[in-house]
Amino acid sequence: MAIIGSVRRWLAPPTPDTRTFPAPSGRRSDADLRKDAESVLSRAISAADPETAVAGSLRAAPPPMPADGRVWIVALGKAASAMTRAACGVFGERLAGGMLAVPPGFSTAAPDPIRRFVAGHPLPDERSVEVARAAMEIVGGAPASDLVLLLLSGGGSSVAALPHAGLRVEELADATGRLIRAGVPAGDLAVVRKRLDALKGGGLALRCVEARSLALVISDVPGDRVDLVASGPMSPDAARIGEVRSILRRHGVWTELPLAVRGYLERCLAGEIAETPKAGHACFSRVEARMVAGSKGAAEAALHEAQTLGYDSQVLSNELVGDAREVGRLLGEMARSMAEMRRPGEPPRCVIAAGATTVRGELGDHVARNQELVLQAALELDGLEAAILASLGTDGVDGALPAAGALATGDTVRRARDSGLDTEAALGAHDAYALLRTLRDVVVAGTAGAYVGDLQVLMLG
Repeated sequence: MAIIGSVRRWLAPPTPDTRTFPAPSGRRSDADLRKDAESVLSRAISAADPETAVAGSLRAAPPPMPADGRVWIVALGKAASAMTRAACGVFGERLAGGMLAVPPGFSTAAPDPIRRFVAGHPLPDERSVEVARAAMEIVGGAPASDLVLLLLSGGGSSVAALPHAGLRVEELADATGRLIRAGVPAGDLAVVRKRLDALKGGGLALRCVEARSLALVISDVPGDRVDLVASGPMSPDAARIGEVRSILRRHGVWTELPLAVRGYLERCLAGEIAETPKAGHACFSRVEARMVAGSKGAAEAALHEAQTLGYDSQVLSNELVGDAREVGRLLGEMARSMAEMRRPGEPPRCVIAAGATTVRGELGDHVARNQELVLQAALELDGLEAAILASLGTDGVDGALPAAGALATGDTVRRARDSGLDTEAALGAHDAYALLRTLRDVVVAGTAGAYVGDLQVLMLG
């Protein structure tokens, strides 16, 4: 994958460095690094605060609408409640009504005119169909004088789903689960979902025939593409059907799909089913979409905090994707290479990355991508002094476990061994959590409500 190549380029022999550095004030200890890493991560999470992002965007650029126009809200995803509260605070009595839908475990708090739903995640279910139909009804019924405000965040693809004719939500869930287990990146997963779901790939925009609509988007997709978040219900679909087939074959999933799903896609390939709406379609003439928060902003906030703390810092990428263990191994190798290249007098270093890694295979509730990434990196960091790698989900969630992520130092493997724990065995069982929890190296950040990807912070003291 491209990002793996980017990481490997960091490991190449360095070019001559002519910079001058102030005299070092002493190497940072592991305790110092932990404290600094926590500060950097905390700053990044704060930058993705959904209420601040939504309210700031609406006040900075109020959407055009008649003086007597009203606002209808459709909020989908983990941050739906917080985004709705912010919008209600801005529009006040102009709020006509609407709905929000979140995955299980996320807040549904909202003013009374808003209907509240909890639906399937990460796989859609019958509740997701009910949500999608409610969204279609609101959007399709709003008059020309009103504004439809669509609030999208991570989890929006699964909490609202409307399978195309001839498909059942169980088949859609089966196909989605197979894609997730195959390690298909979020962007590719969204491209496939658009073909199977009438709400996605501009499907909701097709229903908005009178009112203007504004979509405020908090990105959970590496690269922060508006058209991929929640599978782009209000955005033109940039992909053609041939790309869907390529994705499924590249990941070895095509022949594993339910027969009804594969049959539907084959009809799309044969031209029997119309393409999803593309850029220039009339349905988008009354639609505006804004990215209000994403991985880029979180990474930049982390960068600023690290620089404030005195680290020579750089953002590696905000599109870090790939197998969690492979990425962890390469980040660990990077840390060792950076340590070997350091010269006397250089300040401490910090490398920041954001994106979304994946774990392949049949996954249970104990599997967590960030913790698996960190534990794999620990093997590469083993014995390295004054080094730390932390990785977490910016919404405070990592898999189905009560942790946002984890951290590792050059001492992690030794401490595991002294406690009678087998690092390699934990990785083989996809159970990094049990080991890291025992070492007190899991990171608990609480449920912030907005997922803008995973964040990795690598520090050398």
